[in-house]
Amino acid sequence: MIAIILEKATDRLVSALRLSSFKDFKIYIPEHSDAIGADEDSLNYTIGTLADVKEDFVMFLCPKAEPEKGMLGRVNRTITEHPEFDVYHINLEGEPKFPLKVDAEDFFVMVAQKDFKAPLSSFVFRTSVLKEMIVYRADETKDPLATVISCIGKGEMRTVRHTTLVHRFPALTPEQKEERIWRRIEFLRWTESYWGDEDYPVTVAKGFAIYAKEVAKLYPSRGKDELKQIMEGFTTVKGPVRKLMASSALKKAIKAREEEMSEPLGQPVENQDNPLS
Repeated sequence: MIAIILEKATDRLVSALRLSSFKDFKIYIPEHSDAIGADEDSLNYTIGTLADVKEDFVMFLCPKAEPEKGMLGRVNRTITEHPEFDVYHINLEGEPKFPLKVDAEDFFVMVAQKDFKAPLSSFVFRTSVLKEMIVYRADETKDPLATVISCIGKGEMRTVRHTTLVHRFPALTPEQKEERIWRRIEFLRWTESYWGDEDYPVTVAKGFAIYAKEVAKLYPSRGKDELKQIMEGFTTVKGPVRKLMASSALKKAIKAREEEMSEPLGQPVENQDNPLS
């Protein structure tokens, strides 16, 4: 049986679960919701959170996720046929597909350098591993990317074949965009401490380019001097040579940001996944 945590049960999401061809799942919601009536008899649900989950595997579904009818069945089949993984992944409809198996280092490269979208709803975790390895941000919200990397550990993640998840990315306010940038920066700083200098998945130069690209998204609301201070807040930016490398990477990223903002058709659409929700 798979546990599904709905931190916010919406009519659309609950309806999608009612239509699922796979029925061996249990829904956890933090409190009673009008979307699941008190006399609901078509769904197996309870009031609870991750701490209450007793099923072997668990996934989180947010209101932006829309599981198709056969998705959970495909997930269950993959777990049954390949039970050795602690993390399973569902590709997003219309987005690039992940390889069949991915280790933590390659996952980082895909989401941080290649900008693959990977929202929390697209993952299924072994419950015991998730409870031990889940990563929380400073504001006590879950960090999806860090959690996935932490749960994969030295192993690999398995992608579920022949199914996809619809995940809608709504428009964000400027304040929400800035919050996501800061969360992304917090995640990147977490990766420095997780892997350390010697085991980091990319070279120092590529790492600085990744950091700088994210920091530059704060421009022009944050001045270049402040951006430099933020960039130098990464622990690997140390010593005169690395500080010069970081400064150069940031200048290139700011220049690219300026060019994007000067496009004749207006500002480009922001990448709204930054899978930080």
